[in-house]
Amino acid sequence: MVRDVDRRQVYCAEDLSAESTILVLRRPLGELQAVVDLVLQSVWWNANSVVVPAAISVSINRSELRSCWQPGARRISLSPNGADLSTMCHELAHAAVTDFPPPGGAPQPDHGLHFRCLHVAIRHVVLGQQCGDDLAEVYDQFGLGSRSINPAQAGPTPWANPALDPANYHAEWRTVPGAPIVAGELRNAAGAIAL
Repeated sequence: MVRDVDRRQVYCAEDLSAESTILVLRRPLGELQAVVDLVLQSVWWNANSVVVPAAISVSINRSELRSCWQPGARRISLSPNGADLSTMCHELAHAAVTDFPPPGGAPQPDHGLHFRCLHVAIRHVVLGQQCGDDLAEVYDQFGLGSRSINPAQAGPTPWANPALDPANYHAEWRTVPGAPIVAGELRNAAGAIAL
């Protein structure tokens, strides 16, 4: 077992980088599941995964504070207080660690460099380059590396076709918490889809 010494700083950096963005707005479970499905279908995920991407389900648990990735069940379990894009991206980064093992296969801390690189990439895939870059910048300010975002060292950039419209990254944060994602915000390679 490798000690997870950066865990607390990772959580602080994540929270700081998500402030005043749509990442912190509570979302219905169906919307979060739709985002996860689009990420798993993304060219970036498929180009970098060492396994055929299996479905990942998203559920709400009873814990007020604990969200987690359950690799055996391929499930992201969110606390009622963590039903937002920020927490979902964090747990999806843990799922990415499962599907994209670290180079050399050496054990790494749960929130170590490999996790942080994938966390930044997941934010890129979900909301575009600025969203991921903001997280990477805050990680840097905390003295945590995260810049090597493409494990395969080749292939598509993660922000090439984000799941959500990057124009809404900062624009929607003033709306009422829990407001639905507006039609057209969630999209895929074929264009906008309605929720």
